[in-house]
Amino acid sequence: MEDPTNLDRARWARIGVAGYFHVTRLADDYDPISYGPENPEGEDFILEVVGDLVCDLFHLAAESGVTPNMVIARAEGHYFAEADDF
Repeated sequence: MEDPTNLDRARWARIGVAGYFHVTRLADDYDPISYGPENPEGEDFILEVVGDLVCDLFHLAAESGVTPNMVIARAEGHYFAEADDF
C-alpha cells in the first residue's frame, strides 16, 4: 500500500466529521443545504462542526490529563510535517 496523501487524510477526516455531525444531532439543528453533506466544505460548517468536534476532543484529552495546548502542538507538528504533500 502506498503512503497516504493529504487528500486521503482529508477524506478520513470528512468521515469522522460526518459521523460526529449526525451522532451529536447537530444535523437536526442546521439547514442541510448550508451545513449537510451537500455542502461539506462550507466555511460555516467547518468552523461550527469541526470546532465543536475539536472542543469535545479536548474534553476527551482532559480525561487523561492532556491539555488542549498539548493536543494543538502535537497536531500542528503532524500537520506541518505532512503539509508538503499537497
